Amino acid sequence: MISSPLTLLIFLPFVGALLQGLPLGRVASRRIAISSSALCLGLSAWCLFVGMDSTIGGMQFVERVAWMPDFGIGWLVGADGFSLALLFLSSLIFFVAYLASWKESNNPRAYFGLLLLVQVGVHGIFSAGDLFFFFVFWELVLLPMFFLINGWGGEGRRLAAWKFLLFTLSGSVLFLIALVILGAKAGTFDIAALRELVPGWSTDSGWLGMSLTDWIFVLLFLAFAVKLPVFPIHTWLPAAHVEAPTPVSVVLAGVLLKLGAYGMLRVAFPFAPDMLQLSAGIFAALGAFNVVYGAWAAFAQSDFKRMVAYSSIGHMGFFLIGLSALTFSGVAGAGLQLFVHGLSAGMLFLVVGAVQARAGHRDLDRLGGLGPAMPRLHSLGLIAIFTSLGLPALAGFPAEALVLFGAWKAFPLAVVFSLLGIFVTGWFLVTAHRKVFTGFLRPGVRAIEDINSRETIVLLIPAGLCLLLGLYPAFLLDRMSAALELMRVGLLTPAP
Repeated sequence: MISSPLTLLIFLPFVGALLQGLPLGRVASRRIAISSSALCLGLSAWCLFVGMDSTIGGMQFVERVAWMPDFGIGWLVGADGFSLALLFLSSLIFFVAYLASWKESNNPRAYFGLLLLVQVGVHGIFSAGDLFFFFVFWELVLLPMFFLINGWGGEGRRLAAWKFLLFTLSGSVLFLIALVILGAKAGTFDIAALRELVPGWSTDSGWLGMSLTDWIFVLLFLAFAVKLPVFPIHTWLPAAHVEAPTPVSVVLAGVLLKLGAYGMLRVAFPFAPDMLQLSAGIFAALGAFNVVYGAWAAFAQSDFKRMVAYSSIGHMGFFLIGLSALTFSGVAGAGLQLFVHGLSAGMLFLVVGAVQARAGHRDLDRLGGLGPAMPRLHSLGLIAIFTSLGLPALAGFPAEALVLFGAWKAFPLAVVFSLLGIFVTGWFLVTAHRKVFTGFLRPGVRAIEDINSRETIVLLIPAGLCLLLGLYPAFLLDRMSAALELMRVGLLTPAP
């Protein structure tokens, strides 16, 4: 008997994936994927905006079922406001990705089935209260994404897929080592219980002068840093984005990068709060370097899609800066930044996909003058670009402003360097806009058709949220703030 909507959010796409094994046509396969995703979107929206109590910072919709009690493993799901916001974001991004895959004709059953399995893993990660199942869902994301890139990607898809697999698998090995240590010593995988136990192991002798708590933190942080990604273990990301089909790139940027950030905030740092407090400056510097490096690397690209991929590295740096500050505004900004980046990055990849589908390439130096030929794409593309560069009245501004305000007193140098990154981000995004939509008309541009009604709706969904959160960020912050404040206070609590 299912007693939590979170269990339904996990099993709905799983049922959809199983149905893809039936002898279905392309239309039926697509309808199953979109229908299951629409149900998830509606259910996650109800949980976030209706069903939850926004004044409670702890877990809600909890369901616990004994599975292997002798080993401390059980089905345990629950979500607070922060988790529910990410569940809503992931449901939205997957729904958009399925709509963007409308014309997929290359083995659609396998394609939609794999994408649905990725959704199962993502929803499981954002809902899991048991670290064993957290790891199972973490691994469930890996192989379907590998096959999606390898099977439906561009010319360099095999190298990109194997690079993605090797990097993320390396992180999984580190995660597994930490999981085994935790299970052997604690006798439970309950994440809430481990938060109470693991910080107390800071007096246990380890290796190289580090305690057992420190080693567990290092293993988990590196495992999650691969997914964020953090420089210098980021090199899989541009290749995966460039070669992946557009809907898969939307999922990769809009959802999968958030898994690493979620793991840090939900698991790694709470297990070793002293480590964050003592090394906050290092993490803030790492975040600031990500912001500047991602911006400059993006600016150097002539491939439109590769430029957007590098920009994601920079934007995820704001999460580390905000979290390291350990102020309410910094942590709230970090949480909001994850949500906003999912919207803006997903939109940018959809814009790139629409341009490539019509122009036949993504070379910024060979594009130009598409604005008059594609007014709908141009208008929606402007929202994505301006959100990404942090223009006031759009969602990117309050997210980055909260992070920078919250980090200023503790890390003014990191904030200054981040402002440099924001300036460069604005520079390359405005330059990209000029090269794609304005300037001289290229031969044949007037024959290019604008995006159709379906593609317009696909872009309007995240664009509407970008406008709403830019004008009224409290719409989401009010639902996340209690959970984020509870986590922040926990990170400030000294280890026993």
